[in-house]
Amino acid sequence: MYTGALTAISTGIAKLITTTASIYECTLFINNLIDYMQAEPTIIPSISPARPIERGIDHQIIFENVSFRYPGTEVDVLKNINITIDPRDSIVIVGLNGAGKTTLIKLLMRLYDPTEGRILLDGHDIKEYDVKALYSLFGTVFQDYGKYAVTVKENIAFGEIMKEVVDEEIESAAQHSNSSSYIETLPKKYDTPLMRYFDDNGTELSIGQWQKLAIARSFYSGSDIFILDEPTAALDPMAEQEIFKQFDDLRSDKTTIFVSHRLSSATTANKILVMKYGEIIELGNHSQLMELKGEYYTLFSTQANRYTLSLDEHRNNLEIKQRKRRGPGRFEEQMQNDGMFREGRPNGEKFGNGRPPFKRESAEIDNREENKRPINM
Repeated sequence: MYTGALTAISTGIAKLITTTASIYECTLFINNLIDYMQAEPTIIPSISPARPIERGIDHQIIFENVSFRYPGTEVDVLKNINITIDPRDSIVIVGLNGAGKTTLIKLLMRLYDPTEGRILLDGHDIKEYDVKALYSLFGTVFQDYGKYAVTVKENIAFGEIMKEVVDEEIESAAQHSNSSSYIETLPKKYDTPLMRYFDDNGTELSIGQWQKLAIARSFYSGSDIFILDEPTAALDPMAEQEIFKQFDDLRSDKTTIFVSHRLSSATTANKILVMKYGEIIELGNHSQLMELKGEYYTLFSTQANRYTLSLDEHRNNLEIKQRKRRGPGRFEEQMQNDGMFREGRPNGEKFGNGRPPFKRESAEIDNREENKRPINM
């Protein structure tokens, strides 16, 4: 009896210690949340009251002599940027890593302010606008997109948290992002909880599936300007092609800005910005930049050659596999069709009757006397 009581007491004390430790750990996170909520915003409108933004209209964006360096550094990552983005432009920004492509996008969205110069939206300095209204103007998918431990539907609806969730719009966004195909296979479809932070039965998605969901979120936002920073980096080629097809449809009445290393996405854009060391070194459409034979021409040709070599290698491997499947009985016939026996000799002399000599020699060997002897078992 005493042993049972001691066991119960020790178990209770152990649980109390564990619970106390958990509460203490949670208070650490709560303190971080409180500090975050109490932090004063550093990006605020430059005028009061802030200028409102009209949604659902065409917008023009102008960069005027914009330079930028990150806080605490002395090196400009963007230098003297001058570019006009007209309504319904389709912009693709290309360049090597570290060229300043993503930084340019962050300045446009006013996540940072330029060190020098200014950015104009519809003729007014971007600093004059209400910050929340400015953010809602852009439907953005960054490389480090958000993943939330809620349902599929809620993950998509976070693209526009101020409007009522409409199932038809959620499903339409999923179809446009090519994510509906795998959502329909989930246990509860759009009501399936994701991740396992709050639900042990939550579903874990692959990187590519999460990326499609993030793109669906941008579609659901209905924003006037779509900004996509490497939106298809984790997708297979077929899924990438489907998404580009959907964005091609958007380009007719939306302004779209892509940041991409895959230059195949740039061929249909009306403006391509080629960046290098924080500067725009080339500007034009695909045909113009290919004729220029500069940096874009080099990058595009390098990728095209790599794809061509990969395709040739794939075809050669496929042809070898097909020949092996045909078996030895059809190998010589296939070789003749390929022209190997027609031009079989070094000097180009053709074999008689189009047949290889080793086949005739093989027949002669089969007719020799020693080959006609009975086999002793």
